[in-house]
Amino acid sequence: MKQMGSVSMNNIFGIVPSRRLGRSLGVSTIPISTCSYSCVYCQLGRTRNMTIRRHNFFKIDDLVMQLKGYQDKKDKFDVITLVGEGEPTLYEQTGELIKRIKQLFDKPIALITNGSLFFLEEVRQDCMHADIVMPTLDAWDDDSFKTLNRPFKTITFEKMYNGLVDFRGEYKGDFYLEIMCVKGITDQGNNMALLTEKINKLNPDKVFVNTPVRPPAEKWVERCTKEFIEKLQKQFKTNTDLEIPDTNLYSHNLDLYQAIIEIIKRHPLDQSSIEKFCKNREEDPEQMIKRLSEDKNVERIKYENKVFYRIKSKKR
Repeated sequence: MKQMGSVSMNNIFGIVPSRRLGRSLGVSTIPISTCSYSCVYCQLGRTRNMTIRRHNFFKIDDLVMQLKGYQDKKDKFDVITLVGEGEPTLYEQTGELIKRIKQLFDKPIALITNGSLFFLEEVRQDCMHADIVMPTLDAWDDDSFKTLNRPFKTITFEKMYNGLVDFRGEYKGDFYLEIMCVKGITDQGNNMALLTEKINKLNPDKVFVNTPVRPPAEKWVERCTKEFIEKLQKQFKTNTDLEIPDTNLYSHNLDLYQAIIEIIKRHPLDQSSIEKFCKNREEDPEQMIKRLSEDKNVERIKYENKVFYRIKSKKR
C-alpha cells in the first residue's frame, strides 16, 4: 500500500453542526478536493483531483494521535464522522482507521460517502466496520448520473448502483441514504418516481431529503420548491428541517483564524456562524470577517440571502 505522506495538524475538524447527525467531529483522510465525482451542487466547488485510485494519503498513526487530543471533549459531540473535502473511501485504510477510532471513543462512527466505489469488494469490507453508512443517491439512470454527479469516466450508473445493492445486502449497521434534489432536474416529469424506485430497492433505514442550502459548485443549481421537498419528506417519513442548525462550533486549534480555515476547507460557514464562533472565543468578529474577506485563498459567496465563506477552488 502506497504511503502518500505525513498528516498535517488539521485532519480532524469541527465540532460542526450536522443537519443529519447532530454535533459532528469530522475526520478527513483525503487531500482537499480529491473525489470520484464532481457534483454540480458540491458545497466545496468543482473537484480538482478526479480519481478512483485508493491510497493511504495520510499516516494512520498520525490520524489516531490527533483524535486522542479530543478524548476530553466527548461531551461536545454526538458522532465521529468520516467525511471531509473528498470521497473518504478513497483512503485505503478506512476499515483499520474505524477499528482504531472505536478503541478510543464510545461514539457511533458514521461514514458519509458518495457511494461510488462499493463495486469494489475491498471498499465494501472496509465500510462494514462503521456504525452508520450514508451514501448519496441522486440519480436514476446514466444521463441523470452524468448531469448531477459528473462521475469519474469509468463509473457508470449501473456499476455504482449495483455496488450499493451488494453492500446493502451485506451490511448490518444503520444504512441511510441521502438525496440532493436540484430544481429543474429532480422535480421534472416522473424523475422522482424513477429515483424512488431505485431507493426502495435498497430499503434504507432512513432517507434524508435535501436541496442545496450552501453555495453549490455551479451557479445554475437552485433549491427545489418548499412544497416539493415537503412532499418527499412526508413520502419517506424523514427529516423535516433543511436549514443549517444553530449550534456552537468548536475547534481544538487555539488560533481562531486557523480553526475557521480548517473548517471551511470542508464545510463552508455562513457569516453569522463565524461571528458567533468569534464571540464564544471572546474575539472581535468584525476583524475576523475582514481578515477572511481579504484572504486571497478564501471565497466570499452570497447565496440565498446569506454570506458564506469557503476555500477557493483552483482552476483545473
